[in-house]
Amino acid sequence: MALLVCVEHLQTGLDWTVAIEAGDDIETVRDASTDWWQLKHRAPGTRMTDASSDLWKTLRIWATAVSDQQIDLERTNLFLLTTGIAPEGTVGSYLAPSRPGGPRSEAEALKLLNTARANSAAKSPTTLANFAAWDALETDQRLNLLKRIQVLDEADNITKAGDQLQGRAALVVGHAHAQAFLQRLEGWFLQRCIAHLAGTASGPVTGVEFDDIFDQRRNQFRPDNLPIDADVVDLTGEVTEHTGKTFVRQLTLAGIGNARIRMAVRDYVRAYEQRSRWSNENLLRPGELGGYERRLVSRDPVCVTSRCCRRVS
Repeated sequence: MALLVCVEHLQTGLDWTVAIEAGDDIETVRDASTDWWQLKHRAPGTRMTDASSDLWKTLRIWATAVSDQQIDLERTNLFLLTTGIAPEGTVGSYLAPSRPGGPRSEAEALKLLNTARANSAAKSPTTLANFAAWDALETDQRLNLLKRIQVLDEADNITKAGDQLQGRAALVVGHAHAQAFLQRLEGWFLQRCIAHLAGTASGPVTGVEFDDIFDQRRNQFRPDNLPIDADVVDLTGEVTEHTGKTFVRQLTLAGIGNARIRMAVRDYVRAYEQRSRWSNENLLRPGELGGYERRLVSRDPVCVTSRCCRRVS
């Protein structure tokens, strides 16, 4: 979902940021306004009632942010995106964008929430914490909070989000390369999110950063180019695992030193893995592999990896 948000924002410009698990599940900042997203993936047919834990846990997060002055409601939009159903006449239906079943009404939603709170006999620590956050707000604060909330029910599940990304990738690199392009973009985004959550990355993903990465990945699939994957570049390989290979025996007989043999093994492992991926992903056109191998040989005459790959693979 967060990657899809980045792709959609990219179509409108570069002045935005997207963060994971910052203020909310997803937090986006664009044009001096902030969007907080709570994402709830539920089984088909799940109903979000006025006493739903999904609803009240979300309200607790947002109510606490208001009490602690973490957000400015005048400049913040709050979205509860759920694959569940908000039945007509419930809080969720009154906080949804206006639809045929009835108009949006924050006042009605407020009444239902106060009633659900008063009638609840739940004693679990989580439920009590949810209610405590709600109780901490004055009536006008509650109403102002509800005015910023949009409940988006019956949302597409994660599979549909993947289909949307696939469609956008096809527009960028064509249907033949869409999956390979998307895998590389998702791989980068996953590592970037992990680094952000671990505190080793410099803040949220920015529009400028994402645009640069998007361009790099897209350019790898131009007609005159092939993608070089970062994890392949990091491969090393152990000489002991390849002593039986023809090219290792040739280098040994030629009196090449161990350091150069290790380099040759490293290049072999990288070249073999990368060309295997190209082949499996149908990225190769007639003659491209030969050109790739010739470039390997011209780069380092001692590295006979490319010549031997065909014989020993």
